[in-house]
Amino acid sequence: MMGVFALGLTLFVFEPTRKDENWTRALMLGAAYGSIVFAFANLRNTLQITNWQFGISLIDAVWGTVLSTATVALTQLAWEKIEEKKHDRARRAKSTRSAPR
Repeated sequence: MMGVFALGLTLFVFEPTRKDENWTRALMLGAAYGSIVFAFANLRNTLQITNWQFGISLIDAVWGTVLSTATVALTQLAWEKIEEKKHDRARRAKSTRSAPR
């Protein structure tokens, strides 16, 4: 299940926001994705499990929203660090090639 969740975040959150680097949009899409996925899972539980409490569904949907938003934030931070290091390496390589010998 977590693999499917990660795949969904990649397709519906990271890919659309990767190029424009819009943190607000990425966090909002991540929160929306998490709440929809967890709410759907809880709806299924409500329909299939007798004595399923609505409070549990509500808490779990909030948890899904928080989890998804935090995952997006941490992934965006990691992605920025990776890109920063990649650009630093490219600059160093360029300055090494252009330096007089």
